[in-house]
Amino acid sequence: MTWPVTGAMVLSVGGELDVATMPQLVERVRALVEQGHVRIVLDLGHLEFCDCTGLRALLRAREIAAEAGGWTRLSRVGAMTRHIIGLTGLREALACYESAAEAVAAH
Repeated sequence: MTWPVTGAMVLSVGGELDVATMPQLVERVRALVEQGHVRIVLDLGHLEFCDCTGLRALLRAREIAAEAGGWTRLSRVGAMTRHIIGLTGLREALACYESAAEAVAAH
């Protein structure tokens, strides 16, 4: 599910983000970029599980948007996913915000 916010498009990511679902996320982000949406907030409020392949998917989404001159930011990140991002040293690459509005407002 996607919806616009001022200055970006929000993409809801739910369920499990792993080797089986990584291609779906990457393709959804690629499709948004092809439609001209290069500022993307990935809303993880309904994400139940994220493994190392899931982190790679988030990084790939970031790369796709950056290559088009945009960005991705994460919102509503659960405690476990936030912990994994911290443990892997990806806090700068995968910026986490409380809401989509806060993510868009960040510079």
